Amino acid sequence: MRQFRRAAAPAGLVTRFLVTRFLVTRFLVTGGLVAAGVVMACAVAAGPASAAGAASGDRAASGNGAASAADLAGPVASADPSSAAPGAAVTVTVDCGRATASATLLGQRLGLAAQIPMEAATAPGQFSTSVTLPAAIRPGTYHPQVTCSDGTSALATLRVSELTAAAVRTAAGAGSSAANTGLMVGGLVLIGIGVVAGGIAIRRISRRA
Repeated sequence: MRQFRRAAAPAGLVTRFLVTRFLVTRFLVTGGLVAAGVVMACAVAAGPASAAGAASGDRAASGNGAASAADLAGPVASADPSSAAPGAAVTVTVDCGRATASATLLGQRLGLAAQIPMEAATAPGQFSTSVTLPAAIRPGTYHPQVTCSDGTSALATLRVSELTAAAVRTAAGAGSSAANTGLMVGGLVLIGIGVVAGGIAIRRISRRA
């Protein structure tokens, strides 16, 4: 039987193969590192821009403020106090929404002037005015209307109670006190006039004598 011997590979070919495999592996590793570096650099560059965009969005949202109830559902009006007696002072407030420039209270239902301009409050789109109920207004529930400059309107609710006996006595006492004060001042003025006139008369008599 013939024996076949495996021919040994030349040493130069083996060396070339090992060097080639090393270079390919080195290239793959280096390429992966470069790609990872590029991705990280892009992420770092995009990070500040994204943060700036988010910050500007937050500033814009903060500047605009949250939508009020009037912006979402229309004007809202109220009276404070919600229940008052004839002759009492009542403050009517309305929230027309931030885009509204002015508001007007229509006072006919309360026996007041037809149009009562309202003053701007601290918050944008909010207005208020204070009025005094007529002494002759009848007890009951009233719904004074408030109109906004954008054409919308709202109704406030005010309950006018009956004038109690204590309130009547207080009002009468205040009127009586004012009348007494007026009479007292008038009496003092007359006394002063009398004293001055008497002094003049005495001087004239003394001169004639």
